[in-house]
Amino acid sequence: MYKIMIVKPPRKIWPYLNEEDNFLLPQALPVLGAVIRKNIPNTEIKIIDCLPYKIGWKKLIKIIEINPPDFLLLSDPELVWVKDATKLAKITKKLCPKTTIIAGGLSFSFLPEYFLKNHQIDYVVIGEGEETIVELIKCIKNKKNNLSNLKKIDGLAFLDKKNMIKTKPRKLIKNLDHYPIPAYDLMNMKAYGRAKDIFHPGSVTIYHSKGCPFSCEFCVCWVSNADPIKQGNKYKYKPCYRSKSVERTVQEIELLYYKYGSRGLVFTDDNWNHDPKWSRRFAEEILKRKLKFNWYAFMRADNIVRDEKLGILKLLVKAGLSHVAMGVERLNDNELKELKNNYNTNTTFKAFKILKNKYPKVFRHGTFIIGTRNESKKSMLNLVKQIKKLDIDMPSFSPLTPLPGTKLFQEAKKKGWLKTDNFEDYDWFTPVMDSKYLDRDEIEDLMYFLNRSHFSFIKFIKNLLSPYKYKRKMYKWFVKVTLKIMVSELKENILHFRKIEKNYSNMIKPKYYD
Repeated sequence: MYKIMIVKPPRKIWPYLNEEDNFLLPQALPVLGAVIRKNIPNTEIKIIDCLPYKIGWKKLIKIIEINPPDFLLLSDPELVWVKDATKLAKITKKLCPKTTIIAGGLSFSFLPEYFLKNHQIDYVVIGEGEETIVELIKCIKNKKNNLSNLKKIDGLAFLDKKNMIKTKPRKLIKNLDHYPIPAYDLMNMKAYGRAKDIFHPGSVTIYHSKGCPFSCEFCVCWVSNADPIKQGNKYKYKPCYRSKSVERTVQEIELLYYKYGSRGLVFTDDNWNHDPKWSRRFAEEILKRKLKFNWYAFMRADNIVRDEKLGILKLLVKAGLSHVAMGVERLNDNELKELKNNYNTNTTFKAFKILKNKYPKVFRHGTFIIGTRNESKKSMLNLVKQIKKLDIDMPSFSPLTPLPGTKLFQEAKKKGWLKTDNFEDYDWFTPVMDSKYLDRDEIEDLMYFLNRSHFSFIKFIKNLLSPYKYKRKMYKWFVKVTLKIMVSELKENILHFRKIEKNYSNMIKPKYYD
């Protein structure tokens, strides 16, 4: 019996994602567990997600010492947390040298040579990894992991002596129904969705689609789901959008609904509302089965406008759509062109207006990028004015962050724009580049101002008294967490006789981290 351990190690958290809030289930863990269980017999699979399980380093080390795995699988899409993953690899190799350590996910996929040569990692799975991991584990189990056999496994990187071998890219699985139902039974489902306000008690992640048909130069999500197309001796990557069937998606929802009591779903799709036919059928099926739950989705503004005309948006709201997030990025067409984004400001205003006027119960959330190459104090203050006109429930601001795998990363590295090589700075709150007119600290100061500018006492009181339960709870959560951060920082700075600082962005160590 081979022992396989899939681990997300202890890690620091954002101030707005603390122990009282809703830790969300990482879909990669139960999906990977299900695929391995289906395809590799005689294996014992243990999944450990340290953050919600409240497992710190000391406890995790004891778990590994008592029950050493044959395979340790590490996956982290966020660059800010790879330091914890590589720390676990180092500890595991010291405790049990025979353990094979396999890493995958966005961060590892796009920097395989760095991680193989500088850390205790045996193999890096590149791109969509489920089939690659299954083939690799079978190869090692059968003691056929010689160079010639390893080279036959697509989507893999490893070292041969000191040289990295990278096999050809693995083709995407086009039919997502091919995958087994995620192995939620291998997870401690009670550890997730425990917040009383954010999203909904019992909320859990789910997805129906992968990828995006667009190719924004700053976005790593479409790259990780791109289709490799061979051209001569090289591969080019084409945007690819895939979706599960409505029937399969509803099957997963009913499992979560009836077996685990989930009444809040957080869709992790990059582009939930791409296909209007799928959206209509989904809404009709949820209504037909009389499933009552709240759900969150990341949607495109142009598709919202389209779906309103088609009568689909009304059905989606009736089927429980409670929270829409839109990647607005900027509210100026010239600035959108600078980002090489195919959005249109006028369409964004139309989409939010539709939600405000026709579906006031839906929580309106917009995400924005700051710190572009041409960013100035004037452009950021103008963004504040535009957001007030947009009239949304919550704006989220992130500095432009070039992630490995994107064209922006290649350009930033080539032109020397990156001001830090510390992966822990890639936390979506810390600027890692200057603009032409502002340095990193100035951008961060202005981001602090942008966050403060959204606060309106009258608006918050009004929405805390909203007739819509979901909206009331979201505002309650936002106020509660914000006040907690402010009080904590005030105490910290007074105790140390310091000027009050803008530490809302600093990552926090949970009490049980060590």
